[in-house]
Amino acid sequence: MYLRSLVLTHFKNYYAETAYLAPGYNLITGLNGAGKTNLLDAIHYICLTKSFFQSQDQLLLYPGENFFRLEAIIEKNGQEEEVICKIQPGQRKDISINRQVYDRLTDHIGRFPLIMLSPDDIEVIKAYSDSRRRILDSTLCQTDPAYLYYLIIYQKALGQRNAYLRALANPSLADAFLLQSYKEQLHSAGQIIYEKRKLFTDDLAPVVKQIYHDLAGNEEVAAIAYNSQIQHCALLDLLDYNENSDIIMRRTSVGIHRDDWDFIVNDNAVKKMGSQGQQKTFLLALKLSLHQYIYQKRGILPFLLLDDIFDKLDKHRTAHLMDVVKTLGYPQIFITDTGVHELNQIFPGYSEKLNHIYIEKGKIIK
Repeated sequence: MYLRSLVLTHFKNYYAETAYLAPGYNLITGLNGAGKTNLLDAIHYICLTKSFFQSQDQLLLYPGENFFRLEAIIEKNGQEEEVICKIQPGQRKDISINRQVYDRLTDHIGRFPLIMLSPDDIEVIKAYSDSRRRILDSTLCQTDPAYLYYLIIYQKALGQRNAYLRALANPSLADAFLLQSYKEQLHSAGQIIYEKRKLFTDDLAPVVKQIYHDLAGNEEVAAIAYNSQIQHCALLDLLDYNENSDIIMRRTSVGIHRDDWDFIVNDNAVKKMGSQGQQKTFLLALKLSLHQYIYQKRGILPFLLLDDIFDKLDKHRTAHLMDVVKTLGYPQIFITDTGVHELNQIFPGYSEKLNHIYIEKGKIIK
């Protein structure tokens, strides 16, 4: 699978531009603010029907415009596939594959799997649990349609229950029948999600351990652990036990929406005890492990997007990263950087084989 071309119309700082890509390494350079990251975000949108950085499509528009359009030609298993996204904020997303508009956008998720690594991803290590759940959910949604189905059910029931609790003026007048309905929906979907997340973590843990070892080049041992409130108690029982306090607090305090991952190096939590080098290395190991997991489950090597990461790594880790990337055999990689002066160090003996794209103020210059 590789992305051959991408047409951007009114997307972020691109008015109307076309990028031609190639198998292997695609290096995207330019000054800060030129639009390098925006090009990667367009690829992310084409594959996953949403931006990596923004939750609102309104924020993706070229200044003064009221729509954007993305067109991609992707070669997959020897066949060309055309993806078109026509987005006008406030209206239904119009996304098509080979001129056939999707009835459900969820049918597109996983068709063209993708893993992206950005400097902002360090928050996956440092920040609250929701950032770790997002990366967990994103990977499972690309590999397991049933997971996406139950996640949508759970999130809808959770949103409805929370909205009802917030609107409840008098706790004594709570509708027991309605609350029971919400609890049953959360329980049935939540238990399935929990089992899938647990199996996912069990599969991922040895891969993270190995890739971290390869990247670090030392004897440090990395591990991940999945923590959930329902590890030892059924979600329905937890919801029953906490119902009165939920009514008072006006929110759902228990459930798989509170789950978390623990990231560990040498028995210490990376979030609290890890050095900056350990945190960066763990993040790289996690992202590359997710890439391998998707390949194992789907039989497709995902696109790998590396956004401005080389100036955040020392030469030691950069060398180990490229060794791992070459060993894993990625068919297409997109890399942004501010210049090409260190290419011979990053890609020794390989820089002449790069597909180099230069961007200047939203203009793609080959």
